[in-house]
Amino acid sequence: MLSGFWIQAFLTVVCVFLLYTLSKIIRYLTGDARVLSSPNSAGSNRRRLGHFEEIFDMLSLDKSGNTNICVSISTTSKQSLVYQHVYDALVLLSKRQPMLRAVIATMANGDRYFEIKEINEVITMLDITTSDVNASDWQSVWFEYTVKPRGNGLLWRVVILQEEFMQDTKDYANTLMFNFNHSCIDGVCSVKFCEQFLNYMNKLGNGTSSADEEISSLDLLPYYHEIVTRGRIWHSLFNFILAYCGLKPVMKFCMEKMLYRVIQKRPNNPYHAQFPRNSEISTVVPCRLSVNVFTENKTKDIIQACKANDCTVTGAIAAATHLAFCKLIGPDKSMELGLPFTIEAQRFCVPKPHKDYLGYFAYSCENIYMKYVTGNTADFWKLAQETTQQIKDFVKKEAYVSEATVVNGLLEPRKLFDLWVSDDVFVKGGCNVMSSFGSFNFGNHQPEPYVLHECFINVLAHGLPYTFCHFIHTINGKMTWQIVSNDAVHTKHMEKFANLCFNILSKMSQNVA
Repeated sequence: MLSGFWIQAFLTVVCVFLLYTLSKIIRYLTGDARVLSSPNSAGSNRRRLGHFEEIFDMLSLDKSGNTNICVSISTTSKQSLVYQHVYDALVLLSKRQPMLRAVIATMANGDRYFEIKEINEVITMLDITTSDVNASDWQSVWFEYTVKPRGNGLLWRVVILQEEFMQDTKDYANTLMFNFNHSCIDGVCSVKFCEQFLNYMNKLGNGTSSADEEISSLDLLPYYHEIVTRGRIWHSLFNFILAYCGLKPVMKFCMEKMLYRVIQKRPNNPYHAQFPRNSEISTVVPCRLSVNVFTENKTKDIIQACKANDCTVTGAIAAATHLAFCKLIGPDKSMELGLPFTIEAQRFCVPKPHKDYLGYFAYSCENIYMKYVTGNTADFWKLAQETTQQIKDFVKKEAYVSEATVVNGLLEPRKLFDLWVSDDVFVKGGCNVMSSFGSFNFGNHQPEPYVLHECFINVLAHGLPYTFCHFIHTINGKMTWQIVSNDAVHTKHMEKFANLCFNILSKMSQNVA
């Protein structure tokens, strides 16, 4: 028999252990255990790349510029473009935005970090070049200029195309083509970049600003998913279990096996099943772009038609995309087609980032499915309503936030990269993927020196497992719909599909009160 002393001593040790463990859990869940001076803290000049930021950087490096973002800004002005205004505007913008001063550094242990350079060093690194290609011919060099690697260390560069004089309006037309690494910016922030760049250009043109102006920099923010999940008990508890309970190796093994099985069980993409990948096509034309800019009146008609039929514009575009793809493929496939789409994540951040902050804030979702249809039997507006409701329900449930926590906690970016973009699973890739940035109004106030004519924002998709990528935004009342194909799509199919998409949406929005 144990004496009372030893029993009391044993119980005391157990109580101390339980109290210590409980205190660790409480400190972890409330965030008190996280040191504010860590590399991932706001205010630091360095932080580790987030999960998807690192994957995008891998795609850009390993797949020859894959997922690089093109931001093509076209302007008109009564005077010729002043190169110094472009240079000084980018200096001022870089003073404000940490991601424009960022380089990616690899630590000795292989971890990759954003490092924010001082503005004086950034000025020596700026990559601003000119081209003899006319401003109106930007699409002819779209792939070449967007895929081109940056040699300066910064995550962006710009090419100024050859200025054109418009005889009918007596305006000077210019196009500036920016190339961004997707890890440092997303679609919505690319629109913000366009607005901020034009604001600085016009201040310089008006003489109300100069490159010497003192501008306070925004703080480098943590990875957006950390901001979203900060204070959410389930996510913190899951990460605590991975860190302290020894379950990570088992859970990681199960996750890898599960994802691999899910990918292998996917049906083949019906486009690739009917039109196998051709190495000659992949080599000659790695990526194709089709653009449609709807007039202000046509954009209003589309919006009114969607309101009258109780759906969103995004839902209507998704329906048009689905019907166009079914017509392109032809015979009934008796299957459901998935429609991955992106969700802007800043809405979920607490606290919200500064409205001017540029960075990557997007969740990728793959839970919207539509049945394959043939002929003209499909009810367009019913399909648009159903898709709208699916998207609303999915956004509301926020399942993608939990999915991101699990995936980030269990799979290294390289492993996820290999699973996602492997050539072995290319034929099982998605048919369409959609990014809708929203509606914006800015930069068209006369008599500004530089007036925005068009802004085109898209992503290179060569080598991605999606057949067609769609990028939609509305700026100053005009909606732009861009479609990018991967390197397996024939030119004639790209042209046919794009025309089907644009025509279906235009036709269905006509004569709707």
